[in-house]
Amino acid sequence: PNYSISSNLFFIDTIVPQASLTLSDNSLTIGETSLVTINFTEAPVGFDYLSDVSASNGALSNGSFDNSGLIFTALFTPNSNVISSNSTITVGVDWADQSGNAPSSIVSSEVLTIDTTPTIISGNAIKGPLQNAIAFADDNGDGIQNIGESSIQTDENGLFTVSATSVDTK
Repeated sequence: PNYSISSNLFFIDTIVPQASLTLSDNSLTIGETSLVTINFTEAPVGFDYLSDVSASNGALSNGSFDNSGLIFTALFTPNSNVISSNSTITVGVDWADQSGNAPSSIVSSEVLTIDTTPTIISGNAIKGPLQNAIAFADDNGDGIQNIGESSIQTDENGLFTVSATSVDTK
């Protein structure tokens, strides 16, 4: 007897997908952000950066893939009032490649150093007391008190303490 066997071509994928993570800046201060780039070895399926990526002491936003579907970028913004020398961003394992293979381990970024605590400026308005003078944190360095810049009146001895919100404060 003559038998004919035919089969459709099929592909068996047993390769585990991987991801690598880089940061544009790993030392952040007030007002700074870092671009997070995640490179995938295969296009991920079911990847949601809001649930699959965790960021200690901050949050990710504006996440998107490039046209290849292999490179993902998002913006990391550190939380306010944080001092940390061991923050990281981590990609979890709750995603897969198109064949359903999940990654075998989480991937973490290099360590982020974060200092988003405001600078405290204090002193005397002038030599000698000057009660009720305005002292302000000149965040943009223009010598003028602008909207949003911290200010305070001096006490009866001319003393003041004001919080600066920028590393450029004068």
